[in-house]
Amino acid sequence: MQFKRYVERYVVWTPEYNYIQNGLGELLDPETMQPSSDVDIISPLAQQGIMPFFEASREKDFEFFVRSSNALTDFTVEFNARMTDESNNIKMNGYAVGILKAPSDLQPENQVVGAAMLLRLKTDGTESGDVDFSFVSPNSNIGEISQANDKFLNYFITSEGLGADAINASGQQEKAASGLDRFIQGLEKVSAHQDDYEVFRDVENQVYKIVKAWLVALNGSTTLDRKYQMVLPEDSEINVDFDKPEMVLTPSEKLDKFERELDLGLISRVGYLMECKNMSRDEALEYLKQINEDETEADEIKPPPAPIVELPEPDMDLDASDDESQDEDEE
Repeated sequence: MQFKRYVERYVVWTPEYNYIQNGLGELLDPETMQPSSDVDIISPLAQQGIMPFFEASREKDFEFFVRSSNALTDFTVEFNARMTDESNNIKMNGYAVGILKAPSDLQPENQVVGAAMLLRLKTDGTESGDVDFSFVSPNSNIGEISQANDKFLNYFITSEGLGADAINASGQQEKAASGLDRFIQGLEKVSAHQDDYEVFRDVENQVYKIVKAWLVALNGSTTLDRKYQMVLPEDSEINVDFDKPEMVLTPSEKLDKFERELDLGLISRVGYLMECKNMSRDEALEYLKQINEDETEADEIKPPPAPIVELPEPDMDLDASDDESQDEDEE
């Protein structure tokens, strides 16, 4: 027992001290791992008063362990139990149970009935003592059990502020009617996980503080590679931001929006190309220039219009001469 404690190793970290000890509480030399009284136990990060690790968790009540229950954990355990029961029902309904009724002296020693079990019922002491063999199948309503589990899942999902498209048994995803609906759905998911974002934001800040402390402690030493040796300003901070849902419009919605803005004089064709096509101003101008040139060339190669043929006007003199000749004939 004494030897087991002697070979045990414990690394101790506090904001002021850092050392290695065995199970007997003796300080160990980091190089030889032998007990020694001449060991520097001052933490390399003592000047900053922090430890090189931290713990990410939700709020605690005056102790290290988080005693409050977690709704997601409790639901996961219960839902897994329900799914196990449903799978067992499906399995039991898939196999029929064989029943053999016969006196003891007629019961066979070895009985194998496929992958299912065989139930033996002895008919000793009965009047008939007949032998009978049959199968009995369970008649559970698996559909109703599955629907009940689906409702149980949907109840929890909606209580967490998520829509039915997050998890469902049908495999169908809820479709947004427009870009605005899709944007609102994204906002609902972000709001549901706001507490987690706060924890992750604190984690990034803690990591940045530890990085700054190590850069100060190892600056100029051979432990840290020279390309990483730098000193960050003491008052520097890190600003953590998470991706948020954006207003995603379909091509037709973008075009309608542009047409309305163009009619109101709020945007130009160059501005539209820069915003919707991710072009620079020079690229947008070149693009419009090419469009104008293509339209000019198209106008030049159009066939000339057909000539307009005008019908001759009737000759009044000819009509008069015809009338005179008709008068002469009558005479």
